[in-house]
Amino acid sequence: MKKTLLIFMSIILIAFFMITSVSAADTKIPDLIGTWKTVFAERDSDTTDYTNVTMNETAINSYVIESQNGVFFEGYKEISPIISDKSIVIEGFTGVISDDMSHAYIKQHNNGFSIVDIKSPDTLTVYNLFEKDPHGVDDDGIVRIELVRTH
Repeated sequence: MKKTLLIFMSIILIAFFMITSVSAADTKIPDLIGTWKTVFAERDSDTTDYTNVTMNETAINSYVIESQNGVFFEGYKEISPIISDKSIVIEGFTGVISDDMSHAYIKQHNNGFSIVDIKSPDTLTVYNLFEKDPHGVDDDGIVRIELVRTH
């Protein structure tokens, strides 16, 4: 009887450890460090009707996440100039990954807020809400950007 009880308790403990290890693996913090290039974007704003643009037409070239400490991260986004004689605009941001490890929230240092869907280790969808366009012009709107990690 003691031997049967010991075997039964061992099976329960093994099952418990297997279940908790699977749960722990699911909550691993995603590593977001790297350069994320725009591959697709769509936009709607006060001054622009809905547009669907390719990576060559969008103002936001990339998001660069330079550092990450647990769920907190920071970096910058590179924005192409509308006028060819202007230089690329760099805007810093700070972000946090949500408890479910599949979303993040970014606050741009100059203007705007983003909600991020972490779709895979190398794919993000960013919903960028803004009051000014990337060049500082008043223009309430939203942009949906698909990003892929390049390195």
